[in-house]
Amino acid sequence: FTGGGVPSVRISLKIVDEVKELLNPAEVLNISPNPANDYVAFDVTLKETSSLVRIELLDMTGKSFGVREFQNLKEVSTSFNTANLANGSYLVRIDTDYGYTTEMFVVQK
Repeated sequence: FTGGGVPSVRISLKIVDEVKELLNPAEVLNISPNPANDYVAFDVTLKETSSLVRIELLDMTGKSFGVREFQNLKEVSTSFNTANLANGSYLVRIDTDYGYTTEMFVVQK
């Protein structure tokens, strides 16, 4: 180092106080129809009421293109319009107070 300087490194740490578990999609999520054409429906059934249930649609690069949030529910049913999506594979991510899961669905016209 020129000028007699002393190199320094700054490290920032974040303490994680909560780790969400991976939910078993076979136990909590039903996707229909799969493959989808004009719409895709998601039925989420939890063992206990969650203060927040977040359903997010993602393309295979991880880009989000649809989010719905529900509060204080044990069961959630919702659908998304897929008519304007290209044929291909997409992801749905479900986040709850108790954990999360990600599953693939297909759009085929």
